[in-house]
Amino acid sequence: YFNFSFADDEKWKSYRIESPGGEHMLFGYAERGTVMISRLRPPGESKEAFFTLLLGFPENANSGNQVIIAGVVAEGWVVEDEGAP
Repeated sequence: YFNFSFADDEKWKSYRIESPGGEHMLFGYAERGTVMISRLRPPGESKEAFFTLLLGFPENANSGNQVIIAGVVAEGWVVEDEGAP
């Protein structure tokens, strides 16, 4: 889905992002040619992967369902606190 701040499909790669239960969905974008693209690549032949992501809205966002993927916090949907007992 390419529109508004992310209309240039040569600059951005689009990802469908869903919450763990599937009740929420939005589109995330990573700039092509960056390390982020390789971090988000699903393993093997799979078409999906599970991450906890750092997301942000572009400046002057025109849509509430399009975000920039700014980072990968963890692989999977659980973030472990290494300092917790």
